[in-house]
Amino acid sequence: MANSKIYILLFILSLSVLSCRHEPAPPERMIVEGWIDKDGFPFVILHRSYVFAEHENNDGTIEDVIKNQMVIFGRVVISDGEREVVLTGRVDTNFMPPYVYTTAEMKGEVGKEYFLTATYGDLSATASTTILPPKTIDSITVQEDEKGRMNVVMHLSGFSQDSMSYYAVFVRQLPSRQFYFAPISNFDNSKATAGRLKINVYNPFASTQDEILSVFKPFPKDTSNVYQIKLARIDRDAYSFWEDYANQSVMQGMFYVPVYTNMRSNISGGYGVWTGMGGVNCLIKTAKDTTYIP
Repeated sequence: MANSKIYILLFILSLSVLSCRHEPAPPERMIVEGWIDKDGFPFVILHRSYVFAEHENNDGTIEDVIKNQMVIFGRVVISDGEREVVLTGRVDTNFMPPYVYTTAEMKGEVGKEYFLTATYGDLSATASTTILPPKTIDSITVQEDEKGRMNVVMHLSGFSQDSMSYYAVFVRQLPSRQFYFAPISNFDNSKATAGRLKINVYNPFASTQDEILSVFKPFPKDTSNVYQIKLARIDRDAYSFWEDYANQSVMQGMFYVPVYTNMRSNISGGYGVWTGMGGVNCLIKTAKDTTYIP
């Protein structure tokens, strides 16, 4: 990621991590990380699964492993039920890993279901996701705590108990274009009181040397950083993946480390997630106590 600390999405590898001394290696499968926003273009990143052996002597970095497993000559097709578009693969250093499949010929629309088919050699994976109507953010408050860190809280209202709705929060630090899942930010409307909820938004960019055993990291007090917070309404299948990812993060005590149990996935024939997002965005700064209205 240009001009900011790079956090590698190790979850796409951790889904197939095994100890080769105890269990046979699983067959190679496609790993998909993809999303399509309301009024946005589809983006897909593909990898081949990888198994870390206990005896393996690898002098390279995890970034090297991920780059070696990237699929850069695959075929990705997106259909909205009426037409289909073949995505174009290209190098894009705005993202990490720096290779994405995308197109400007299809934009996400609320209410539509989007079907993904990815192939590479003998590997193939399929998935579907729906873009649901977005949820309005009432306000976002930023307040300094006793340690000089900035706590970010999202305020929401108007939830109905008649049906379940599911959400996840993502954050990017400008000028980067890549969003990251905000730790422990997935939620549904079941815990709303009188139709209202307060959601803590934690910092996905915190140093692993700072409060290393805690996933609940506030944002730093900083006059220069600008963050964009995305509240994404997602369907139940995509939510299952992010719920498992959040739970594994808590169990491990820190983010971006290998996990050893399977996470639910909406990818058939592979691993990962294809997420339709009914998203609402809000820009914030963490320089002083303030309230932001989107």
